Amino acid sequence: MAAATGMRHLPDVQIRDAINQKSWKVALQLIEKKQKKAKKTQIDDWIIGCKAHVLLMTPEPGRQQQGRALLDHLVERERPIYDVNTLSLLHFLADERNEKDSRMDTLWAKAAKAQPKNEELHETWFITMFIAKDFRGMQKV
Repeated sequence: MAAATGMRHLPDVQIRDAINQKSWKVALQLIEKKQKKAKKTQIDDWIIGCKAHVLLMTPEPGRQQQGRALLDHLVERERPIYDVNTLSLLHFLADERNEKDSRMDTLWAKAAKAQPKNEELHETWFITMFIAKDFRGMQKV
């Protein structure tokens, strides 16, 4: 069920299919192709999160470390992430790693503070906390 929940955050069908088939190299190639198409200054947080997701799922420890480093980079930076799909994906990755990461709450809070009138953001944050059974997180929303 958790894997199915994470897959809904991957709107690119080709990448989703490659992950479902456990074709990690193909998934990484598709992600890197998307990164190259995007301008260097406009590389989407979602693409980086997607790459971290694939790297964390690979059986190779070196690739998993790269995935953790990408995830940590996204979580620890100053600039808030506004994209709801990216925030949900990052939260899912932390759950998949069985980590109760307070940095995820901080990510959601930064985005909510930066965009207080974004109802979709608040609603998705609440639903994500509900699915994770994080009742304190639900109260924060």
